[in-house]
Amino acid sequence: MYVADYIGLELIQDMTDKSLPQSEVMVRGKKTGVMVEGKVLEGVVCVYSHCYLLFLSHDCIFEETLTLALVDLDKNMLLESLWIGLA
Repeated sequence: MYVADYIGLELIQDMTDKSLPQSEVMVRGKKTGVMVEGKVLEGVVCVYSHCYLLFLSHDCIFEETLTLALVDLDKNMLLESLWIGLA
């Protein structure tokens, strides 16, 4: 397990009153096609081979939530995501 600082995000859709922000996962600046819920990548850890655990927030003032997304960047797919915190 290690910190993967070469993983980033590109904002696709900003938050509105009806939807949460959506971003695409990037590897060294290249698009992967993997979409996740969140705007700010707070951290990312490689947990197994091509599987990464992303810690995301929505960039809201006084926000006390965190989204965790498990992605497989070999298969370019979101495996699981969960949201924790108080809205």
